[in-house]
Amino acid sequence: MNIDIPHIAKLAALRVEEGELADLQRDMAEIVQMLVHLPKVQEQVLPDAANAMMLREDVVVPSECTPQQLLQNAPQVHADCVVVPQTMQESES
Repeated sequence: MNIDIPHIAKLAALRVEEGELADLQRDMAEIVQMLVHLPKVQEQVLPDAANAMMLREDVVVPSECTPQQLLQNAPQVHADCVVVPQTMQESES
């Protein structure tokens, strides 16, 4: 099986060194072969076609973490909120 690792790396915006190509090619071929041999999904685990939007009930489970523990690895925090970079420009209209 020929998998174009440089093309996949380009699509994923990954830098792949020339010396890594053979190993990645082999690993990717093994992963694809493993997926080919996965058993088929049995129909009883598929959603009911007549009611495909039936969702599981949400269950609230108390967390063992404090808010401070959850925020400790955030790159930037302000007023107990994670600060994210601006991704959209304000319009000048």
